Amino acid sequence: MFDLITENRSHWFVGVSMRIGAGAALVGVANLVSTLSVFGVSVAIGRLGGAANLGRYGLLVALGMFFGGIIDLGTDRVLGERLAQRGHDWIAAWWAALFLKGSALTVGLAVGILALQLDRGAFALLVVLQAASLTATLTVQAIAAALNRLRALAVVRVGTRAAALAGIGAIVAAHADLGSIVAYSIGLVSIADLLGVLVVGRYFLWPELRVLVRDHADRASVWAAIRVGLPLGIASLAVWLYTKLDTVILASVSDLATLGMYTAAVRLAELLGGIPTALNSITLATFADLWSNDTRRFYVARDAVLAATTIGMGLVCLVMFLLAGPILNVTYHLADPAIYLRPLVWGQVFAAAAVICGLSLQVSKKSSVLAHISLALAIVSIPTYIVLISLFGAIGAAVGTTALYASIIPIGILLPASRSTFLALLGDVVIICIGLLAAFATLNIAARLAPVPLIVQVPLASLIYVLVAVGGLAVTRTRAYRLGS
Repeated sequence: MFDLITENRSHWFVGVSMRIGAGAALVGVANLVSTLSVFGVSVAIGRLGGAANLGRYGLLVALGMFFGGIIDLGTDRVLGERLAQRGHDWIAAWWAALFLKGSALTVGLAVGILALQLDRGAFALLVVLQAASLTATLTVQAIAAALNRLRALAVVRVGTRAAALAGIGAIVAAHADLGSIVAYSIGLVSIADLLGVLVVGRYFLWPELRVLVRDHADRASVWAAIRVGLPLGIASLAVWLYTKLDTVILASVSDLATLGMYTAAVRLAELLGGIPTALNSITLATFADLWSNDTRRFYVARDAVLAATTIGMGLVCLVMFLLAGPILNVTYHLADPAIYLRPLVWGQVFAAAAVICGLSLQVSKKSSVLAHISLALAIVSIPTYIVLISLFGAIGAAVGTTALYASIIPIGILLPASRSTFLALLGDVVIICIGLLAAFATLNIAARLAPVPLIVQVPLASLIYVLVAVGGLAVTRTRAYRLGS
């Protein structure tokens, strides 16, 4: 009987894995190109414009991402969930998202225009332009995942980003004023993203949306959708606050050159963020479908996806940690940011875990818990960053960022509604820690016997980590399956 149950679960799990993996791969390719393009732009600015211009670029991007990432107040995720379940009330979420985004961007644009007479008027307009491109992209990605149109999204995004990079290259080749390279870069990338949104929306999403069954959307249903998304919006606000506050505070207490070196480390660490971002929309659609049909399988899928994502990110971060110095030397021609990059990379493990945990809580109708967790982190982040950055500068910002990411685990465990989700994550983190301890202990022992070149350190540490992590995962999952049967 146990063998039959295991076989059925295996077939089912393979199907779910293929569904999530295929969709995540498509979004991942698009996000990888997007992230690499932003990374490439930052490298060009750092090399051609210097550390000060790179610091200015980092501050602009942080503010634009903060504004663009929160103005939907959670309605994008409500829209994606309702479309994935083919709920007839999806149209209310659509109008709620459109209303909130349009209102916020209109106010931001008005403030930018009024500030044109001031020194920072162009700065404000660049922030609004970035916010518009980001928030439009997030909406289209949520809809595309729900309608299984990720392939079109990926192709168009790759094409528009390639066009933006070509435009930036042409500007640099024309020997444009290097002092304006920041504005040129942000403007071209944002406009290219907006054009991509228009193409995907008009030719791939609208033909399907127009034939979907939908209820009549009145003012009450729109406000109801806003209220449903509000906890998610508060969570997003808090997340963007404690993930971008380090750059803003560091900019206020240090020079642009230091901020530029920190930005170089942040950009490299954020290359790893494309992995959880790729999983976001497609996993939401899959989780929503499982929750509505079979809650037991939903929990099995949640734990499996959480383990695979978290432990896989541990391996990626291990490699990035070991190669931090050479990577920075090759890209930015800077060695100093390695001291910031090494602590920053580990925060991406918890960032990836937070994505899966957040989707699980949203789908299981516990969105309010996300707001509580994120608000707690946001409140803690303010004194944490102020103290650490005041005492230790950029290295304090890097350590504080990773510490705040990691603190989601104790906060999540303390709350009864999220305890089971974060206890599962805690078990995965324990496996990661054991694997990392074994990997670094092996490197230490090998170094005492004879000098170990970096080209040997990376595969050796990776092998030890994988063996320990897979062994620990096999033991815990086998025990869980036996108890579940």
